[in-house]
Amino acid sequence: DCLRETFNKEGASAIGLLGSPLCSLEDNFVLREVASKALTPENIWAASYLPAGESDHFLRLSDPCPNQNGIKFLELETNATKLEESLASGQIKVLVVLSHSFETEKLLQLIKEKVEYIILLGTHQTELSKTATFTLPIPVHAEQYATYINGQGILQKVQQAYSPLNEAEPAWFILSELFSLLAEGLKYSDVEQIWTQFREKFNTLAPYTFYDLPDTGIKLMEVAMSRTLSMILALC
Repeated sequence: DCLRETFNKEGASAIGLLGSPLCSLEDNFVLREVASKALTPENIWAASYLPAGESDHFLRLSDPCPNQNGIKFLELETNATKLEESLASGQIKVLVVLSHSFETEKLLQLIKEKVEYIILLGTHQTELSKTATFTLPIPVHAEQYATYINGQGILQKVQQAYSPLNEAEPAWFILSELFSLLAEGLKYSDVEQIWTQFREKFNTLAPYTFYDLPDTGIKLMEVAMSRTLSMILALC
């Protein structure tokens, strides 16, 4: 109700969307489709606030996010300053957030002070979930069918190992349920429906369905690597 009320009263620009490099390519793609078809493309961001970890310049990367390259592939806005400026302006009345771990008190404070309704789609309790207006459970990686683009630029699929607990649903499904009343073309009930759109929008994915993706993955992006890692991969 808060989405429709805000949409009707304040307009599409009053609703903001925050994607996440912790979530799958499908989740972030549907979020992008929501921005394009129901809201405004300028009101979607995917800035990461997770601090970089340690890298051994060998096999372990410093980026703790499993889908940072997926965010780049979808060309989502990662500039944290633009996100914070939009929040500070008071323009965003409703903020829909994909699973996030906020590490800056500044951003948390901005959201708490400036946003009237916070809809969080998450896997576990965070500082934001404690103050969110609505918290909707989504599955962890092993509980869903999804794809991620890893640190080498390879798109890889994960398959559901066991059913989600309680009422958890994929983020893309929840977004579909929330926004399909505001615009056409946002109703999804199976991951393959999203892949139908992938094949239409991305030439590199045109030959594939989700279930036919090779176990070795698909090379989608060229990513700079350390010399040591490049030599090892060349020998494999």
